Amino acid sequence: MYFVDINHNIQGNENLLPEYSDNFFLSVNQTVTSGSLRNTLEVSGFYNDIRNLITLAQPDPNSSLFTYINLGKFATHGAGISNTVNWKSLSVQFGISYTGRYNIYADSGNFDTYIYSPDINTILQYAFPRFNLTTSLYFKYNGKLPGYKLNEDNSITQFSNDSYKFLDATIRKGLFKNSFFITTGVRNILNVTNVNALSQGSAHSGSTNEQAVGTGRSLFIKLQYQFGK
Repeated sequence: MYFVDINHNIQGNENLLPEYSDNFFLSVNQTVTSGSLRNTLEVSGFYNDIRNLITLAQPDPNSSLFTYINLGKFATHGAGISNTVNWKSLSVQFGISYTGRYNIYADSGNFDTYIYSPDINTILQYAFPRFNLTTSLYFKYNGKLPGYKLNEDNSITQFSNDSYKFLDATIRKGLFKNSFFITTGVRNILNVTNVNALSQGSAHSGSTNEQAVGTGRSLFIKLQYQFGK
């Protein structure tokens, strides 16, 4: 695949190997209802094993050229728990998960095989049936994520990205007997764009860089039409 324009220079790689993966997911949930109150608890876990992972890479940091490469072995696993409470027009969901990602440098030194990080998600929704209107607030906490990088002298440095938060808000309106929907809102209300990435070292040799995690605050509007069955 080739994609070249004023902003992109992505070249294909005819030597790519096919990607193979095994994916497993298990979840158990229980719902308890009492009058207009409904509570749903869910516990889940997953495991993904990927061989010849295909990813986008920049062979030369001084060039704008990107190409696809096989990363080799990659795997993720994790577990999560979430609870959703519905009461009349109000819905509140809270979830927490813990994910481990395979460390590609695990065999290159005394490094952990997996790198772990926590995540927290909260969704708050309130519906106004009289106006066919739903308001939503989405919050996500991305925990501190450790990682490793390969330096120019082939040495490996451990670093850690600071934790950060995303907050979105939307309003959804249904029209014409719910055949047409208008959704508008604000993404990344907190305007998070970069976080600190601290490299480990001695008290005098550690360094701090920035890692891009978001594109900043933005407004959006979405129009959706559903054709009749």
